[in-house]
Amino acid sequence: MEDPIEQEDLVTIEQAASRLNISSRTAWEVLRRCGVDRYRVPGQGKTTYVRWPDLERAYRTPRMIGPLAEDGDESKKLAA
Repeated sequence: MEDPIEQEDLVTIEQAASRLNISSRTAWEVLRRCGVDRYRVPGQGKTTYVRWPDLERAYRTPRMIGPLAEDGDESKKLAA
């Protein structure tokens, strides 16, 4: 059974981006890339919320940028 989500843990994407000193677009990219759960609060319209600890952990987690391409061509490095 899931633990209930504390209302104090929830922040909007804009609030989270401001706390992390990143753009809202980057925050959305972190959400997509790391599969962070998103929530809607009844009565708050279409505003998307995330748990602050989850988003912060996802943002701070290092990610691999990948090896060189199979054919060894250094100009084809896989990037973020």
